[in-house]
Amino acid sequence: MLERKTIESTLSGSSLTSTRVDGLDYTPEAMMPDVKVLKIGGQSIMDRGRAALFPILDEVVAAKDKYKLLLCCGGGTRARHIYSVGSELELPTGVLAALGGYVPRQNARMLQMLLAKHGGIFMLHDDFEKLPLYFKLGCIPIMTGMPPFGYWEKPSAEGRIPQHRTDAGVFLSAEVLGQKRAIFV
Repeated sequence: MLERKTIESTLSGSSLTSTRVDGLDYTPEAMMPDVKVLKIGGQSIMDRGRAALFPILDEVVAAKDKYKLLLCCGGGTRARHIYSVGSELELPTGVLAALGGYVPRQNARMLQMLLAKHGGIFMLHDDFEKLPLYFKLGCIPIMTGMPPFGYWEKPSAEGRIPQHRTDAGVFLSAEVLGQKRAIFV
C-alpha cells in the first residue's frame, strides 16, 4: 500500500473550519489599484431611461482614456418585481438570487450595446482575469453587479430576499481589485 503524501504548508492539518488560523497575517496584494469601479444603478439610473443614462455614458466615454473604468449594473425595479413574485411563490433564496441576477445582466448588455462604438465589452464573472487585456485594448468592461453566489446564496435571517445583491457584488469586485471604494451612481 502506498504511503499518503504530505505536503508541508501553513494550513496542513487544519480543518479550515476553525475561526483561528495561525500564520496567515498578510496584507492582500492590490491587483489593479488603478481601476475605478463604477455602479450604474438599476433603479436610480437605468429605470429612468435615456434622460438619466445618456449624460452619464457621455462622462464615461470622456473619461475612458484617462481612467480604467469597470462598469457594473444594478437590477432596479424589474429585479424587485422578480423578488416579489418569487417570494410569493415561496421560492428559496438561492433561486431568487439566480433569477434576480438576470436583470442586472440584461442591463449590462444594454450598456455594452450603447457603448460598443467606444469599446464597451460585456464580461461574465469568469472573465474577471481578462481585465488587464480589456484595458490594454482600450475597452470599457461592463458586467453585472450581482455577485456570483446564485443558487448557493445563504438565506437571510430576515427572509428569502438575497442579502448579497448588486451593491454587495460591486463592493466585492472593487475589493478584489484593491480598491478602498466603489462609485455608486
